Amino acid sequence: MTHDIRFPRAVVGDVLEAIASAVRPRVACYAYAGSYRRGSPTCGDGDLLVVPDDAAAVREAVRGIAETVLYAGES
Repeated sequence: MTHDIRFPRAVVGDVLEAIASAVRPRVACYAYAGSYRRGSPTCGDGDLLVVPDDAAAVREAVRGIAETVLYAGES
């Protein structure tokens, strides 16, 4: 399924920063990726890559701020 919805870079940046703030204490490092990292003026999504110290704790941190979790796998 593809979506043609695009979001302004500033909006995506705010969301990515909120997620990064929630997971920062639980990860060894993180990086923005995808169209946001490339500097696109609009983004279809926000990509945040993390190297977790504790993957379960990172998942719980995201669940703590997410309104809806669409998929929760092991990686």
